[in-house]
Amino acid sequence: DYRTASVLKKYGIDFYCGGRKSIVVACEEKSINPDLLEAEIASLVNEPFVEESNYNEWTLSFMIDYMVQINHKYLTNGMKVLQELSVKAVENNIGLPAAARIYTVLNEINEELEVHLKKESYIIFPYIKSMEKFLAGDLKKMPATHLVTLKSPIRMMEQEHELMGLMMAEIRSLCHNYALPSNSSHWTLFNRLEDYEENLQKHIHIENNILFPSALLRDERLQAFKIH
Repeated sequence: DYRTASVLKKYGIDFYCGGRKSIVVACEEKSINPDLLEAEIASLVNEPFVEESNYNEWTLSFMIDYMVQINHKYLTNGMKVLQELSVKAVENNIGLPAAARIYTVLNEINEELEVHLKKESYIIFPYIKSMEKFLAGDLKKMPATHLVTLKSPIRMMEQEHELMGLMMAEIRSLCHNYALPSNSSHWTLFNRLEDYEENLQKHIHIENNILFPSALLRDERLQAFKIH
């Protein structure tokens, strides 16, 4: 239930790169009362809600199409807008002392992201889609590829996710959690940055916690099939 992300973010709990742990452990690390956190999550879950994106029920191929057509496009196009806005913030040099550093970090994220998305779109994702079809009996044999297993490539993707997450966290800190004085001229930049961070977190969450673990399970089946 992705609604819980709002509660976890409120308490500063990393659910995307630093997931795969219990709420109790996550709360211990942040000195948070787990009862309070669980109560807030329960209040959300008990409200009537129709989940528009139940990722766990999607096929891997459908999830990959969603990531490429929706999420990747947003991250790519959204970064262009952020770079333009950050340039204006540097040029105006008003009310945002960290503007130059924000611009620099955004460029670093963009360089990392461009290569990252290409590796996903042209290497890892096609392999996963072919693997899913092969294991379902819809493909007679796996297409020729230099990939032998997904373990190392996915580990690399997760490391890149963590790096980009840390860079966005620095920007959030530079922007004081995107809190702006009412008379600030940078509200568009801050709103866009916050929205971008949320979409990047969703990208990382879906891949780290849903897509990649499911793909690795299928990869184990494929390796066993090769042996036999």
